[in-house]
Amino acid sequence: MKNYKIAVAGSGYVGLSIATLLSQHHKVTAVDIVPEKVEMINNRNSLIQDDYIEKYLAEKDLDLTATLDAKAAYSTADFVVIAAPTNVYSTNRIDVATSKRAYFAHFTRHRNSSHLTVARRYDFERLYKSLNF
Repeated sequence: MKNYKIAVAGSGYVGLSIATLLSQHHKVTAVDIVPEKVEMINNRNSLIQDDYIEKYLAEKDLDLTATLDAKAAYSTADFVVIAAPTNVYSTNRIDVATSKRAYFAHFTRHRNSSHLTVARRYDFERLYKSLNF
């Protein structure tokens, strides 16, 4: 099986779940803008309360690192997964467009000119299957 280099933009519930899962078989770099989140991931501490993620970070041999350096992570990645947060307003209206635009702008600003594949959250199952697990 080919070992891919994968960058995950965002280390919230979705991003950290994807990064943890993929890092069992691939080199994964979680990219975030919050230094405390990066430090926690690099120290193998979960940012969210999830029994499986906590167990995997503590017990599994994961190829997972976190960084603030988006340019370095994206420019060397075979795949970039954008795990944009979902904004929920007090009226319970959900807005994913704003955060997707922000993450995509961040990604395009820091990538190099080589071809990169970007996977949206709902395309993840197809990406996961294509990586031959």
